[in-house]
Amino acid sequence: MLLAGLLLSVGLPGGWAAAESTDEPEDTQSTIQYQAGLSYHDYLERYKDAENGSESLRVTAQQLVRYSGDVTVRENLFGREGLSVETGESSTAEFRFSVAASGLYTLTVAYYPLEGKSSSIVRSFRLDGELPYEEVREVDFPRRWKDAGEITQDRNGNDIRPSQEEAPAWMTKSLTDGMGYYTEPLQFYLAAGEHTLSFEAVKEPMAIGELLFAPAESTPSYAQVQQSYAQQGLTDTTGYFRKLQGEAAAYKS
Repeated sequence: MLLAGLLLSVGLPGGWAAAESTDEPEDTQSTIQYQAGLSYHDYLERYKDAENGSESLRVTAQQLVRYSGDVTVRENLFGREGLSVETGESSTAEFRFSVAASGLYTLTVAYYPLEGKSSSIVRSFRLDGELPYEEVREVDFPRRWKDAGEITQDRNGNDIRPSQEEAPAWMTKSLTDGMGYYTEPLQFYLAAGEHTLSFEAVKEPMAIGELLFAPAESTPSYAQVQQSYAQQGLTDTTGYFRKLQGEAAAYKS
């Protein structure tokens, strides 16, 4: 009875707001559940016999079907034509899309780092309402930075690192394993038919331009790559040398 009373007093998070609603959506508590889930290794094993997808699929702001928290649809945002979806630190945005052919796909996100606390943006992904595997529970989207001034020297001739300033821009990121155990883009199995994909904010605001599901690619062998180079008329490079100083980066994460 005590437990029931506590549950009643805590209450449930706010409900979804329809994407086309003009009402101000309610802020909601995070619904991320931190129980251990399926690993990416086990996920790949589950779909080891699945074919790669057959065609690419774009998902845009027009396919936003539900949201909660601080989510706003904007037009021509930061130089990008069309509609984009701004998502704050307390937000979930869900998109619906259809897949023509079953298979394995990778996911690339076009995003813009909105002004926040200057740390990396983190989002959790749900496919058809479920966490497909642990590696997409928290995905980092880096910000972009540049030197605020020139590199100067102290009186002993040592370089002094200039202060940094954010240089936001529209960028793309393919979902990858943040721990680095898998170097290729993460794969998702999509059966033919309708699906939903939701972004739940873990940290920092971001704008979403579009999502691109592309057929997963099998890594070619060295022999296959060499044959491909020969077919393109590519030859070994000779007589080319260029030296770049590591500290002279145009932009950095």
